Amino acid sequence: MKLKQKILFLPGILIALALACNLPTPTRRLPVEAGATLTSMASLQSAVPNPPEILQDLPITATLTPTSTPTPAPNIPMVSVSLDTNCRTGPGMAYDYLDGLRVGEKAEVVGKYTAVAPGYWIIKKGAITCWLWGQYATVDGDVSGLPEIVPPPSPTPSPTATATATPTTPPLVGDLSIVKIYMTTKYEIVAQIRTNPIGSLSGNFQYKVFANGSQVAQGTCAVPTGDIACYTGYKVVGSKTIRIEIDTNNSIQEIDESNNFFIETCSQSPFVCA
Repeated sequence: MKLKQKILFLPGILIALALACNLPTPTRRLPVEAGATLTSMASLQSAVPNPPEILQDLPITATLTPTSTPTPAPNIPMVSVSLDTNCRTGPGMAYDYLDGLRVGEKAEVVGKYTAVAPGYWIIKKGAITCWLWGQYATVDGDVSGLPEIVPPPSPTPSPTATATATPTTPPLVGDLSIVKIYMTTKYEIVAQIRTNPIGSLSGNFQYKVFANGSQVAQGTCAVPTGDIACYTGYKVVGSKTIRIEIDTNNSIQEIDESNNFFIETCSQSPFVCA
């Protein structure tokens, strides 16, 4: 009986072992948190770019351009006038008119002539070099280094159509000048001429009239024995600065050639030359 029970028990053990061998092997699982962490690390590694390349700092050598020191402008003498003044080929009205220096203009001074008083300034105005009388001139700048200029030869006066042939007599020593400028009732400009000493000069002389710097008339008058009115023929309209020059052809030999002009402002209203 016991032997039969042992025989029956042995097959049961064998069946149990067989069933135990066919059971599935349990799978090992990672915690959820650990899996998520690994996935995040993998994602970060794929997203991070290669680290930037570190360049070595190199010294920079700057090339400095030397700063040039500005050269100061030379002290060029410049002249201006307080009244419009003619500029000629030489000192005096015997020389040809070239240009004029107007009030408000400036010109470079290149020379001087101081043998007479007032002297003359030799100036450059554009392409013209001419002699400017210094009566109304003011020079800014150092003139000590300017050269003293010798006047050119006086030009030979050309004969005029109105001149008449008269016997020549030795010239008398005297001076011809303008006493004043006035107007007639018809606004014609008149120059009152005088010789000094009275009767010391004779002959005819030419005159020119300028209004606001522009020549407006010219003609011939006789040298007076005392005072004489030289009617110019120019009539003032409105108000004008009148300048009259006499003996412009240098036909009268005088003691002083530098006083043969006169300037006044003449106007219709008020009726005055002053």
